[in-house]
Amino acid sequence: MRFPLLLLALLAALPANGQSLFGTVRDATDGSPLPGAHVFIDGTQQGDVVGDDGSFSLTLPERRPLVVVVSMVGFRLKTISITPRLDLSEAQDIQLEEDPVILGEFVVEAVKPRALRRLRGRVEDLLFSTTPAGSRCEFENPQALDIQNNGGRLDVRAREPVQILNPYLGYRITVHGMTLQGTQRFYNFTGRLQFEDLPAANQKVIDSRQERRERVYRGSRQHFLRSLVEGSLPESGFYAELVQQPGTTSGGDAVSENFGDARDGGASVLYGDPDDLTRSLMFTGALMVRYRRERPLPAYGSFLRSVNVQQPNTRERISWLELPTGIALLDRYGVPFADGSAPPLSHYGYWSWERVCDALPADWTP
Repeated sequence: MRFPLLLLALLAALPANGQSLFGTVRDATDGSPLPGAHVFIDGTQQGDVVGDDGSFSLTLPERRPLVVVVSMVGFRLKTISITPRLDLSEAQDIQLEEDPVILGEFVVEAVKPRALRRLRGRVEDLLFSTTPAGSRCEFENPQALDIQNNGGRLDVRAREPVQILNPYLGYRITVHGMTLQGTQRFYNFTGRLQFEDLPAANQKVIDSRQERRERVYRGSRQHFLRSLVEGSLPESGFYAELVQQPGTTSGGDAVSENFGDARDGGASVLYGDPDDLTRSLMFTGALMVRYRRERPLPAYGSFLRSVNVQQPNTRERISWLELPTGIALLDRYGVPFADGSAPPLSHYGYWSWERVCDALPADWTP
């Protein structure tokens, strides 16, 4: 753990030294500008579109670290880690490389319309899930998806950013660099999310969306991580235990963060000073999280039975967290620092039922 702790110390000790990222986006092959490329903060609504001369300017929030995503159809996705050590006083020269997979390897197969609709329906089931939000989502550009059915296991790639309409929460979600593999029970999704508010006809619609967003937020992974960093697990309705592996519901050890500021028992899983820019989440095994304020929605029980879960627990909202690399850096709002291709956190249980259509912007607050 020496290296992660050293990285944490560096991130915590240095103040943010700039409030904007600016520069140009060019083709790495010939140096020409790439107008229309998207530059945005991962998981938020904050972004800019590159101009005709290749220039962009993106206002940054004070929280650190951040991941800025640069996306253009036909080119490989590029990410920029915004840490306190990055010099933002100089223009950034961002060069994108062509993606040969997107440009040359997609094969359009002759698929009958009915079979294609079935395949897309399976992708929707896998990506959207059966939550109230997910059951109302739809693809705006389904033609962007390349879908392979390998013996019941889906393998999905996207030719371009995939746009998802989410009327339940009032968002258009654009997924950049999307891949999706697996089945309803075991799946793997990657992609960088960009959010946009849908137009609202009146104040009643705005209020209804806000109420639904708050409902989706309560008990979510985003809610838990923010409460963990803020030291408010008990007030927020969470209780966490360290267990050997996901699926274990008994014999766990309560973590000290369950007691808020008192910290009068259990092992700690969160390290660093509350005033630091980042905190370090570290544990072995799995972290079992109970949300005690609400029971599971009825549709969750139907979902568990549909994937043949034996003796499904439909009385409690229980989820599990794992750390694939043994550590995850969280900012002051509990947002994980996801600067690599693999996610810093893996989750199971109730949170695995809540998928892309239940996502809220990373900087959303109730």
